[in-house]
Amino acid sequence: MANTMTSISIDIPQEFAALNSANGELQNDIKLCLAALYYQRSLVSIGKAAELAVMPRPKFEIFLSKNKIPVSMLTLSDIHKDLETLQKFS
Repeated sequence: MANTMTSISIDIPQEFAALNSANGELQNDIKLCLAALYYQRSLVSIGKAAELAVMPRPKFEIFLSKNKIPVSMLTLSDIHKDLETLQKFS
């Protein structure tokens, strides 16, 4: 199944539009920040977030780390459950 794209339009203050013309990266920055936000809120997986950010997952994980966003959303309870499961098989 092919991904289809949807365009959205947002109004921003003129000073931010000027930043876009300076480096041409505003659209990419918005995608990256939205992807990080959706991932942080557990709305999408890390793979889907990297896809939205249009970057390889390892690069997206580095971005998350640099911005103090956990790369793994596992809780301590999740880790304990995983350990119990692994111990059953060993």
